Amino acid sequence: MPRLSSSASGQMTQAELAELLPLLPALTKAMTRRSHEVPPGIKADWHGHGLAPRHMNLLVALALAGPMSVSELSTRLDVGLATASLIVGELGRVGLVVRSEDENDRRRTIVDLAPAHRQAISAFVSRRAASAAGAGRSREGPARDRRRARNGLARGEPPRLPFALATTGQAAMTFDAASWHDYFLMVGGGAAALTGLVFVAMSLHLDQIALNVAHRHRARTVLTGLTAVFIRCALVLMAGQSAKAVALELFLVLVGVEIILYLSIRQAVRATETPDPALVWRTIGSFACLIIEQLGAVVLFTGDARGLYAVGVGMMASFVFMVSGAWLLIVGVRREEAAEATA
Repeated sequence: MPRLSSSASGQMTQAELAELLPLLPALTKAMTRRSHEVPPGIKADWHGHGLAPRHMNLLVALALAGPMSVSELSTRLDVGLATASLIVGELGRVGLVVRSEDENDRRRTIVDLAPAHRQAISAFVSRRAASAAGAGRSREGPARDRRRARNGLARGEPPRLPFALATTGQAAMTFDAASWHDYFLMVGGGAAALTGLVFVAMSLHLDQIALNVAHRHRARTVLTGLTAVFIRCALVLMAGQSAKAVALELFLVLVGVEIILYLSIRQAVRATETPDPALVWRTIGSFACLIIEQLGAVVLFTGDARGLYAVGVGMMASFVFMVSGAWLLIVGVRREEAAEATA
C-alpha cells in the first residue's frame, strides 16, 4: 500500500506530517486547478460527478495518513461528523474511496482510498506535495505554520487538515452541496416542525377559519409556505445533483408557491368590499421573498454558488411572514371566539 513516506513502515512520521500539513491548501489548490495533471481516471470522475475542493481535501488526507475512521477524518478536516460522513458517502458512490468495518470495533467504519485509484492518487499527491514544499520553504509564513504544527503535535493535539481553502477564482463559487448540508437540514427541520404545530393549531379552530375569507387566506399561505420550504430544503439535500438541477427544482417550486399565493389573495380581495391593507401588504412582502429566492436560483443555474446565499436570505425572510401570519391567524380566531362568547 503506497504512502507518502520514506520510512520503513510506509507510513508518514509525525515530523513529516507536521512539515506537510501547512502546505496542503496550496497542494489541494494545485490539484483542483491544474486538472491536466490529474490522472485520467480521477479527472473523469472528478468532473463527471461535480466534485468540489473539500472532496480533494479528504483524498489528500487519506493519501497522506492512510485509512481512518469517519470521526478521525472529521477531526483532521476540521468539519462536523455529519459533513465528513456526507463527503465520504459522495466519494464512495463515485468509487474513489471504500468503507470497511473495523476488525477490532464493529461500530467503527474505516475509510480508505479505493484500490483501483490508490496508486494514482498517492503518486499525484506526492508529486504535488514536493512541489508545494519547495515553493513554501522560501517564505516566512509557511515556515511559521510548520513550527506551529510541530508544537501542536508535541502537545499531543491531533493534526488537522485545512478545511477553508483559498477562496479566489472560480473554485470558490463552485456548488458544493456538502457545505450547505447543515444549513438546509436546520431550516428544513424547523419548517417541518412548524408545519405540524400550525396544522394542529388550525385544526382546533377549523370552523372559524373556514367561515372567514381572511383566515382562510392566512391558513392557506402559511401551510403552503412552510411545506414549500421543507420541500426546497429536501431538494437541495438530495445527493448527486448538479447546480443547474438544484436551481431548476427551486425555481419550479417557487413558481408553484407564487401561483397559490396569487390565487389566494385574489380570492380574499374579491370576497370583501374593503380589503384589509395589512393583508395585501403582507402578501406583497411574501412575494418579494419568493422573488429574491428565484433570483438566487437563476444565479445558481449559471454555475455561481453565491446564488444560494440569496436563496437562504429569501427563505429566512419568508419565515418572518409565515410565523407572524400564523400568529395573526390564531389571534384573529381567538378574538372572534371571545366576541361570540360575550354576545
